[in-house]
Amino acid sequence: FVDFFLPLIGIERTRLDEGKSANEKAAEKFARLYNTLYGNLKVKDPESINSLNTTISRVLFCFYIDGNGLMKSGSMHHLLNNYSDDSGSDLKDLLEKIFEVFVKENREDLPSHLTTLPELKNSLFSCTVDVPEFDKPTRKILLEISEFNWSALNPDILGSLIQSVAL
Repeated sequence: FVDFFLPLIGIERTRLDEGKSANEKAAEKFARLYNTLYGNLKVKDPESINSLNTTISRVLFCFYIDGNGLMKSGSMHHLLNNYSDDSGSDLKDLLEKIFEVFVKENREDLPSHLTTLPELKNSLFSCTVDVPEFDKPTRKILLEISEFNWSALNPDILGSLIQSVAL
């Protein structure tokens, strides 16, 4: 209650998270997603970990292009929120379809909700990857990430985030 009046006497109340940059917030959210998905892996062999790393890099790239004009802003949030079950059980399949669409040349047979995604000539999406299983908590984290203002992210920091996940 007292905090409400502090600005009236010239004292600013600060919160620790207000000082964090957009880059730090993005990194923290992705670290949380990565750590949760890693913890959920049934087998932690090199192939599974590589698939997880590639999936995280792809998702990060998707949000970046969503926030920077390469697709309609908010497309990823719309797809994740409206075309996956609350349980997260079908998110693996949805992400695999999204990743496939980015490199698909023939788009005649696409479901209408995927037709707005751009065709990318990007090696990040050139191979098939076994996307890890998602659940309700990991879906929630992914939706939180999708609500982030990706246009505020520094491209150099984005590159560092992708490299830190190690393709």
